[in-house]
Amino acid sequence: MICKKRALAVSIGLLVTTTGVGAERPCLTNAPCPAFSDWLIDLGQQLRAEGLAQATIDRALAGLSLNEQVVELENRQPDFIRTLGDYLDRAVTSERIRLGRKKLSDYADLLQEIETRYGVPPQVIVAIWGVETSYGGYRGRSDIVRALASLAYAGRRSAFFQTELIAALRLLETEGFSRKALRGSWAGALGHTQFMPSSYLKFAVDFDTDGQRNLMADNPADALGSAGAYLAAHGWSAYQDWALEVRLPDGFDYRLAHPDIRKTPKAWAALGVVPMHGRPQSPSPASIYLPVGAEGPALLRFGNFEALKAYNVTPAYILSVGLLADALVGRPKLATPWPTQRLLSLPERQEMQTGLAQAGLFPGEVTGKMTPNFITAVQNYQEMRGMIPDGFPSESLLKDIQLHAN
Repeated sequence: MICKKRALAVSIGLLVTTTGVGAERPCLTNAPCPAFSDWLIDLGQQLRAEGLAQATIDRALAGLSLNEQVVELENRQPDFIRTLGDYLDRAVTSERIRLGRKKLSDYADLLQEIETRYGVPPQVIVAIWGVETSYGGYRGRSDIVRALASLAYAGRRSAFFQTELIAALRLLETEGFSRKALRGSWAGALGHTQFMPSSYLKFAVDFDTDGQRNLMADNPADALGSAGAYLAAHGWSAYQDWALEVRLPDGFDYRLAHPDIRKTPKAWAALGVVPMHGRPQSPSPASIYLPVGAEGPALLRFGNFEALKAYNVTPAYILSVGLLADALVGRPKLATPWPTQRLLSLPERQEMQTGLAQAGLFPGEVTGKMTPNFITAVQNYQEMRGMIPDGFPSESLLKDIQLHAN
């Protein structure tokens, strides 16, 4: 049985208010999990307390069975992660660029309308579309309600998925969808641009004005318009780039490569940091971003990078979208090659944070997330050990911390 030893929280309200996204379900007792069928009965009571109609609950939960495959996918912790260069080679292919340029042409009028309304350029919308579902070619076939219920019951991020399950049922109730219509990824994302149900409720728009916000329709207008609305709501600026490759001068102080240190391109240029190709499109403040440390490309990271980060926090995803968008409009490829070192897994980053905490360098919660505090702690350790303080949590650095941090 996949299910861990957990008890249900008293109410969904408790799940939402006491746990953040990605948190574990609060365990109120040490009792084993109930059977899935019993859990569904209790869930139905909670859904009624949340104000959902009984007809919606019956329609959603009738005949629901546990999907153990999606639980296994969610709980799997990979032992190996590809290098960032390999990931990007698979995400930004010549075929995806070719198809993306065709989409730019085929949907030019629609994309121009989206840019006019939300300030997001066509190539960025199309790049998200391409990375998420290969331009709608694969939107997922999973029964979203069943998948989310299974993940809420037994996934490692059960509280998050239970919140998304509630949102999915609200889509059934407010948007007029049948349960069969809610098909998407195994993790619950929907449509051409893969919105989670909670984001669907908050940010989806009826861009084709047919009376329904339908991100799953063959016509991608609502999905593409919703991607623009989402980015605009998360700070996208029409007068800003997302990132720009730069050349760092000899003797560069790598402690300046930190998300909390932001300067205008002119100020960076005064320090010898100059664009690799051309000039920045805007004078907006930017930070120096080293995706794989001092050995790889250096980027000026502008505010629109953060808007893409709101869409998906994974650096590989952000870089895939940004670099594909650049390629679609003929901007040069990155001049600096990617090194062959792999990225650390989440457990490995957690192990590194634990080691840094034991060394008195990391005061934060051990989450494995790439927070500014974590980057500062890595830089402090690197400097203490006579390394380049680029703030990058590499495999070799983890081994060094394992040997010396205690």
